[in-house]
Amino acid sequence: AQLRAETRRAGLDDRIRFLGERVDTSALYAAADVYCQPNLTPDAFGLTFVEALHAGLPIVTARLGGAVEIVDATCGVLVPPVSRGALTETLLRLVQDESERGKLGLHGPARATGGSGSPANRVPCRTIGSLRGRICRSCRPSPRPPRSSMPAA
Repeated sequence: AQLRAETRRAGLDDRIRFLGERVDTSALYAAADVYCQPNLTPDAFGLTFVEALHAGLPIVTARLGGAVEIVDATCGVLVPPVSRGALTETLLRLVQDESERGKLGLHGPARATGGSGSPANRVPCRTIGSLRGRICRSCRPSPRPPRSSMPAA
């Protein structure tokens, strides 16, 4: 309730949706331009990062936990933890620069399966990518349709 109230006060209720628990994550990823998960504490496993990379989305997240092993400069941007300025600047840049979003998104699927990046990072991504394939069969990468609307809640 507090986040919804803050969203209304900020005048963003036409741009932010609270969708609750969903099983159609592939449709949500397909409707997005960027995957942003601004963690305040480390996310040890990072499965959602791999799902978003598989979907061809550039990632914006805090330089913490599993993200450091999964996201690199070829597929996303790691910002300093708890840095609103860096997060805002990065998101604005990606929203405004379709070419940069496209380049980062293009490398996501290979990164998700461990096919790119430094040798030290290939094993964690390959392992998580393999687990992701077993856990989330509905999140297969697919051609990116034009983003005309977000799936309904």
